[in-house]
Amino acid sequence: MNFLRLHRLAAHRGDGLNAKMLDLLDLLERRASLAACPNVEELAHHRATTHMQAGPNPAAPASADLPEGVIRFPARPGPRSAARR
Repeated sequence: MNFLRLHRLAAHRGDGLNAKMLDLLDLLERRASLAACPNVEELAHHRATTHMQAGPNPAAPASADLPEGVIRFPARPGPRSAARR
């Protein structure tokens, strides 16, 4: 059963859904109508992974020279700092 129809029925009696819930239902219905549209394609279906990095890791190597007045933060002990070495 469509929740918005149930809400309209209850609203006549001074009851019904919370405004945030109405917004959420509206969003879900719009998303469902887009998913049913043959002209809309989900991009995640065409990707091997969901997260891709566009370029190299922005962390500079430890041996990189820094401009004057710039200091490097000390590395935190842990698995991430060990992987950078």
